[in-house]
Amino acid sequence: MQILKRAARTAAVLMIALLVVSVCAAHPGSSLRVHAASEKTSIGLAEHGLKAYRDGWKYVYGGYGNFTSSGVRSSDCSGLIYSYLCWTDDSSAVSPNWSYPRTATQQVNRSVESGTLDTLPRTHGLLITTSGSSHIGIYVGNNTVVDNSTWGVDMRLDSIDKHGWRKWHKLGCVTYPTNGWYLFDGDYYYYENGEYVVNTTRTIDGVTYTFGSDGLSSKAPGSGSNDGYDESDGNTNARTTTGVRLRKGPGTEYGTITVLSEGTRMNVINTENSAWYAVETTSGQKGYVSAKYIKITGPVVEQDAPGVEAPETDDSSVNAAEGESAKVTTAVHLRSGKSTSSKSLGVISAGTSVKAADIGDNSWYKVYVNSKTGYMFREYVRLDSAPAPEQNASISGTSRTAMTTAGVHLRSGRGTNFASLLLVNKNTPITVTDTSDSSWYGVSYNGKNGFISSQYISLPGEPAPENTNTTTVKPDTTAWTAAGVYLRKGRGTEHETVTLLNAHTPLIILDTSNSEWYEVSANGMTGYVYSQYIQTDISEIPAEIMVTDAYLNLRKSAGQNSDVLAVIPENTAVAVTNKDNSEWYAVSYNGKTGFVSSEYLK
Repeated sequence: MQILKRAARTAAVLMIALLVVSVCAAHPGSSLRVHAASEKTSIGLAEHGLKAYRDGWKYVYGGYGNFTSSGVRSSDCSGLIYSYLCWTDDSSAVSPNWSYPRTATQQVNRSVESGTLDTLPRTHGLLITTSGSSHIGIYVGNNTVVDNSTWGVDMRLDSIDKHGWRKWHKLGCVTYPTNGWYLFDGDYYYYENGEYVVNTTRTIDGVTYTFGSDGLSSKAPGSGSNDGYDESDGNTNARTTTGVRLRKGPGTEYGTITVLSEGTRMNVINTENSAWYAVETTSGQKGYVSAKYIKITGPVVEQDAPGVEAPETDDSSVNAAEGESAKVTTAVHLRSGKSTSSKSLGVISAGTSVKAADIGDNSWYKVYVNSKTGYMFREYVRLDSAPAPEQNASISGTSRTAMTTAGVHLRSGRGTNFASLLLVNKNTPITVTDTSDSSWYGVSYNGKNGFISSQYISLPGEPAPENTNTTTVKPDTTAWTAAGVYLRKGRGTEHETVTLLNAHTPLIILDTSNSEWYEVSANGMTGYVYSQYIQTDISEIPAEIMVTDAYLNLRKSAGQNSDVLAVIPENTAVAVTNKDNSEWYAVSYNGKTGFVSSEYLK
């Protein structure tokens, strides 16, 4: 699909002048629609949402475009929409106007038309909601939605097929397109009966236009030519082929200046670094863009590359001369932060020597390895100063045949920080050789001697649990992880890890068509877990499982005024640990404990 040609300089000047009035020609087929600055339109709303995404607005509950202490604007999901309705300009604070709907519920109630996604009109600026209107975003065309999602995620631009979107709505206090040409985000779209046309041709005022699946035309309206689109517009020499960040230096470790949308025109000014081109945008911003996301459309005149700021690194980084010597006990990700959701800086092999700092942290070590500084889950790092592990437990005393009650690792020492010798499946006969430590039994299995956590071993005289992990388990079943296990992107250990689920993490089983790998939802994420690690007998789970039916704040104590510890996504399983307060249940979620409104649990 050819990218839409920008208007010539004179036409662009005329277009800017027209932005202060509404233009509506008598013949709908030849009209070009723009809107006055004070007019609230759905196209203006969609452009506002995209601008907030590119400007990097933060998520703050209750915000509607307010400036944070660092000078960045913020909002919650409905506040993003409300901020447009009350907008003045880029430099001003947003002044609330309570005649406009503020909350997602109010915005939905003020809609004049709604429907399910299978009836979604091709209309920029529709409101898009999840089940129960608990979350709201803005449709920006081509099956994409922009929204300010939650703490730590902030602004998001993604496919409408993701994140649980269910319905669309037309807000009553904005004007939607009808018929004719409309300018949106620098591109021209031709609307008929309230929807932009796709995959078709139209002859308008004697000129034939071809429209692709994204609604973009083969040429600008009024071009007067039936020739194909010329990639070079005479003023720029390149364009982006997808949404991409403009960075302060040639690499992902450098800070972001702004986010450039697909098709953004620019000038490439230096190509000495073949992986990262130095560019200048039409607004005069200079920076670096990954070369693989740039298409050269004209001659490049090499200039001096812009200055480079220092990479955004942690001042407390570890280097080879600092920290305690240690070794990695199993293959593990080096991460950019103290979370399995943080970016992976690479997988470090078992036995690799590292330097570890911040060893007082109960969960994560900061480590230096392969000239990189990052974080590792501490149970996979063994300090050289730690006592030597008990290796290859020998058989002594009276041995007994026992049974594993879950899929579990046979380890080289008594603890999860010791290397795994192999994985023993659930309901597997093993030989217990040493019970002197009540937490970790010495075990012999398949020619290897090691240790297994006693909680996953059934000794003689103890009935082995029934294997509940069969294909008879139905989708939407609530369950629990029987041990720490990886949530993966596919069925098999060769697939990338999404996150590490701790033992006793509640989850929802989505698909059991493969008896070895179940598709599950846990902690707001979806992926696959080895079924031997999933416990489906609710009677054996040490807490009651309930499921959220909306995005829900996990609070430090019972009450709306308490601090928010996390936001729990809709349709997420949580462990309810106390119901003494009928309005606020105590729950455990993603390693945190707190309180949630019982109204939103099912």
